[in-house]
This record gives sequence, C-alpha cells and structure tokens, in this order.
Amino acid sequence: MWLCECVCGGTNIVTVSCLNSGNTTSCGCRQLNYCTEGQQTHGRSKDRVYGVWNAMKQRCSNPKDKKFPLYGGRGISVCPAWIASFETFISDMGERPTGRFTIERLDSNGDYSPENCVWATYRTQGQNTSSNHNVTIGLETKCLREWARDPKCTVRWQSIRSRLLSGMSTEDAVFLPPQ
Repeated sequence: MWLCECVCGGTNIVTVSCLNSGNTTSCGCRQLNYCTEGQQTHGRSKDRVYGVWNAMKQRCSNPKDKKFPLYGGRGISVCPAWIASFETFISDMGERPTGRFTIERLDSNGDYSPENCVWATYRTQGQNTSSNHNVTIGLETKCLREWARDPKCTVRWQSIRSRLLSGMSTEDAVFLPPQ
C-alpha cells in the first residue's frame, strides 16, 4: 500500500497493483469531475422559457401530446439543433421578453427554426391563426378583430363578419356606422 499525492493536492492510499496496472490515476477527483460533468445542466429547468422550449418539442414529436395533431401530426418539426440543446435555442431566440410573449412561427406551416421563429405577444399570435379572417382595405391587411379596434370603426368584429357574409363591401362592412 502506498500513500499517494494527486496532482490536485488530494491524497489516497493505493495498492501497488492498482498503481502498476494504471487502474488508479488520481485520488478520485477525476472520477468525481467526470460524473459531475455528465450531469451538469443549464440550471434553468424551472424557468418559463424552458417550459416553452419543452412544450414546443413535445407538440412536434410526442404523439401522446394533445396538440400533436396540430403540429407534429401536420409534419411540423423542430430544427435538430434546438431539439438537442436548450442553450442553442436560447442563443438563437434570445431571452423571452416577458411572460406575455410566446414563440411564434412566421410561416404557420413551417418548422420551428431560427429563421422562422420570433417572440410574439399572445394577441399577435391570436391574429396570425389560420382560423382568422383577414381583410384588406387599400394597402392594409388586418384580421377582423384588428379592424374593429381601428378608431374609425364603430362596430364590433362580429358585426363586420356578418356584414361581409351578407355581401357588403369590405370598406362599408368595416367603416359604415351601425344602422
């Protein structure tokens, strides 16, 4: 048995056979470092942005996720770099501005990737869903709810919708005062 001093400064009692065979090369610090390096994480698994990242991956890749039919079931996927690393996702997207922002795909039929994703408010996202009815007046295109918020509009978005369904012109449906 030998009392050996490690390069880290620690000591260990080691048998001659372990020293000769090379089975012992440190006081145990290398094994400890190896184990903890494998377990090190970003330390952000409780952050809301981590939840956004994880939910994005689940809805695109887990058939048991209730939203899978709308995402992974339609062929929408997450870029491989984002699947592999939360840190890469944060590096590409930046921090979530506030809790009122969520991840949005600019092309709703495209994949989750740095080129196709931005942080957007829930309101903005709600205006970009496929179920919205977009209306163009002049050079401006907005969904019905946005037109209803226009200061020149005096009717609710449901009224605009009803007017359009009845055949009224787009401009009249939005700006004609209630009768």
